[in-house]
Amino acid sequence: MIPIEVAADGNCLYNSIICLSGNIALTSSELRVRNLIELVKNEIFYNNRFMHIVGPLNEVMKNIARNFAFSELYEIAALSNVLKCNIR
Repeated sequence: MIPIEVAADGNCLYNSIICLSGNIALTSSELRVRNLIELVKNEIFYNNRFMHIVGPLNEVMKNIARNFAFSELYEIAALSNVLKCNIR
């Protein structure tokens, strides 16, 4: 694990990924949109896997679409698939 410091503005998950990737061309908004696309495309999978923990995905997606909204389990799982890497 690598501790890093990022702004606690609600985009901290996305800012952490950008910081660790070293890709300054990435933005938190782009990662948020890519995450939403992943969740919409695989909604049944994510609902079956996480709904009993964090609630229905369709309600959470409204929050995910808002910039500066804090991330939850759905975002971490989806971002891991979007980036094709493990997030611990």
